[in-house]
Amino acid sequence: MIRRFNNILSKWKYDANLNESILYDVEWDKGFITIYTTKPGYLIGHEGELVYRYMDIMKAEWFNFKEFKFKEVRSCVY
Repeated sequence: MIRRFNNILSKWKYDANLNESILYDVEWDKGFITIYTTKPGYLIGHEGELVYRYMDIMKAEWFNFKEFKFKEVRSCVY
């Protein structure tokens, strides 16, 4: 599941034209994925277009998935 999620997240970054690092935390039992990034708006997309698209993809992949949570961070160190 982690490898599939990494592939989905990589595609999402590409679709959002985001070159920044992304960190994430998955709460498997609760169905939440918290994404830490310096630019959460890029991943959300215009009027939520990207986040809704990837919510549908995650619901198809992971039956327990409920929602994404975004946390904006000031910087990421590579």
